[in-house]
Amino acid sequence: MTHHRYLLFIGLAFVLAGMMAALFRLAPLGLIQALVIAAVFLAAALFFAHYFIRDDSRWWALLPAGLFFTLAVMRLLDGLAWIRPELQSVVFCSGVSLTLYCLWHTHRTRIQFVWARFLAFITAVAAVTLFTLTTGWIDTRVIVAVGLLAAGIWLLLRRR
Repeated sequence: MTHHRYLLFIGLAFVLAGMMAALFRLAPLGLIQALVIAAVFLAAALFFAHYFIRDDSRWWALLPAGLFFTLAVMRLLDGLAWIRPELQSVVFCSGVSLTLYCLWHTHRTRIQFVWARFLAFITAVAAVTLFTLTTGWIDTRVIVAVGLLAAGIWLLLRRR
């Protein structure tokens, strides 16, 4: 495929997604609509994943692939009502964390991708924090105390 065809495909995907978003805004979100939206997000994820797999130097394509996959999972979970709606943010943070970890893991020998590992860790901590706050099984004060203790210990034990 030439570069022009990729742009054509991306443009058509965005137009289709925009039309479906406008259409589904007018009707309540049902299971069929959730499946269609998830399929569109999954198709976009596969497109970007294929773009990355064909040429490893296109590392940036892994980011939209992971995010579109995360959005597909979120839409499926919402359509099937498998999790409570307030846990969608946990799923999103987990998907972002996994995407960033995959980016770092595939390029871990290159020093310029160290940032991905740190962002993956931060978003994973955010996912755990959001989960504990929304489920209420750990008090907010406990999370703050543990976070402060962990940061203090890390600063004290850090090698220069």
